[in-house]
Amino acid sequence: MKILIIGGTNFIGPSVVRQELGYKEIVPLDEALRQTIDWQRTHSLQEPQPFAVPWLLDYAIEDAILSKFR
Repeated sequence: MKILIIGGTNFIGPSVVRQELGYKEIVPLDEALRQTIDWQRTHSLQEPQPFAVPWLLDYAIEDAILSKFR
């Protein structure tokens, strides 16, 4: 089995999954794409919900925390 290492993450390609595990797609790619596009068209966009913990997005706090580890 070949494993491609990308940025320290193990990645197994789809051909390996098909050959080693015998995986077969249930829906052909063109049909899956058509279904996905149809779903997107029928489900309207919603306003994003406010982030539950806004201080987690405070980059000044993040920088201060990270500076303690340098």
